[in-house]
Amino acid sequence: MTDCVQPTHILSQWFAILTLVPLLLEIVLLLITGQLEHFLWLAEQAATTLLLSWPVAIPLFIWWVIGLDRCVERDELHSLRLLWLTPQIVLPITMLVFGAVFASDVLLPSNRWQVTVVHCLYLVSMVLSLSAIFQNRSRQSFVAPLSLFSMLNSTVCAFTASCSVSGDWL
Repeated sequence: MTDCVQPTHILSQWFAILTLVPLLLEIVLLLITGQLEHFLWLAEQAATTLLLSWPVAIPLFIWWVIGLDRCVERDELHSLRLLWLTPQIVLPITMLVFGAVFASDVLLPSNRWQVTVVHCLYLVSMVLSLSAIFQNRSRQSFVAPLSLFSMLNSTVCAFTASCSVSGDWL
């Protein structure tokens, strides 16, 4: 037995830390504020909207499966650069948490900063999705479909959270 730590083991540890710690903090925030039920309702709204995007999601899923197969064949799934995918899991959920915590029936001028924060999280999510693609050049067929789906997911979550914070629903 060797003393070396497998790169996959390090990657999975960092992925778990960078994903689970923020999600646990968000769950605690929802429990403290009593907005867990509203968050689940917002998540249901976002999931329903994502189901309507199946014409985009199915080709992305097929592309991802092909990219995953190629990366497995070339043994390219051990890079720490794959951690660029972590914010793509956390940020859409963070947007919905923010939408639940600061839900309002009417957007008051003093509360506009809350919508601005959701929009900023959305822009950060877009930039990080593009960065993930550029940082994983040899794994683009694996990372690009995940990043594109993340962009779609972030758009839906940002829209849902903005509607919740502003009180303006379509």
